[in-house]
Amino acid sequence: GCTFKDNVVALLSSSASKMAIFDAAVTNLDCDYNLYYEAGASVQFDLVGSTYTGLSAWASASSKDANSDEADPQFTDAGASNYRRTGSGDTGSSTGGVRGCYVTGSETIGVTV
Repeated sequence: GCTFKDNVVALLSSSASKMAIFDAAVTNLDCDYNLYYEAGASVQFDLVGSTYTGLSAWASASSKDANSDEADPQFTDAGASNYRRTGSGDTGSSTGGVRGCYVTGSETIGVTV
């Protein structure tokens, strides 16, 4: 299986239309306690060709992300590539701490679209 927990997933550009695309059944995916954000729109997920708008629709259809949230991650200055989180109210991780991490340097984590 695959575990995807305690992440901040933010789509800050309007050039992509979907947050996550799953081309196969997600029965072995442990996906929860994530924070999703799409600038100017509700997050969209695609599961085997069906699109779900908003985290609640995705969670209901997939039985994943039951404890995840859809909200602005409050980055310090994403335009200047400063992804430190300024908000202190996010304690929704599986351990009760703040979700996500801050990486110093020029690393790319995940997929760049």
